[in-house]
Amino acid sequence: MFWEQKTETKPPFKLSRSRSLVLYGDGWPDYHAGVWAQLSGLLTFGGVGGLIVGLAAKDLLSNFFGGMMIYFDRPFKVGDWIRSPDRQIEGTVERIGWRMTIIRTFDKRPLYVPNSVFSNIVVENPSRMLNRRINETFGLRYQDANKLALIVDDVKTMLETHPDIDAKQTLIVNFDKFGPSTLNFFIYTFTKTVNWVRYHEVKQDVLLQVLAIIHKHNADIAFPTQTLKIEAQDINDSQGVMNSALRLIEAHR
Repeated sequence: MFWEQKTETKPPFKLSRSRSLVLYGDGWPDYHAGVWAQLSGLLTFGGVGGLIVGLAAKDLLSNFFGGMMIYFDRPFKVGDWIRSPDRQIEGTVERIGWRMTIIRTFDKRPLYVPNSVFSNIVVENPSRMLNRRINETFGLRYQDANKLALIVDDVKTMLETHPDIDAKQTLIVNFDKFGPSTLNFFIYTFTKTVNWVRYHEVKQDVLLQVLAIIHKHNADIAFPTQTLKIEAQDINDSQGVMNSALRLIEAHR
């Protein structure tokens, strides 16, 4: 009896197990597809997010290392006047940060420059000049040709003894060119000061002294002039035209 009961209950158990296995096997592809879709979405979002974070980190690191370059190389400091021939950047440095540098332009506008920019451009620092240059040309009249050599010598002596001119630097005063209506000579010298305002004061004084030397020799700066040569035949023809015009006017009165 026990054996018969055991044999009767065993087949339903086996059938139930087989059914559960079949059901489990049928549901596995759908479950697997759902999990894979979730993982794919997560990986896609992670890839795009990682790309965005990477690009942001790239700019951040570029600016950071640009700030490190400024800190260690010291191409400029706060208060320096800087400019770049590569970009329209010129002004006084107000602040140097790890991400950007603030420059105050000469028309008083703030200019915010990322530090990474300074790694790729040429920066000129006029604040570190040792001297400022004066390079000017003067044109005398051709009628003052016999006085040119004396004027050049006197101008050179004046520059060599000028208290604000650095005579240790290159100093040139020479007759340079025959112009269309002028005899040109130039001065090339350097001031001791690098201050912008003081430099223009010294330059003005030098130019006025050059003009005084020219006038001292009874010479003068030439005006643009043009000489016209008129032949006698042209004068006669012009006089004939004038007489004809006058007769015509008289006839219509």
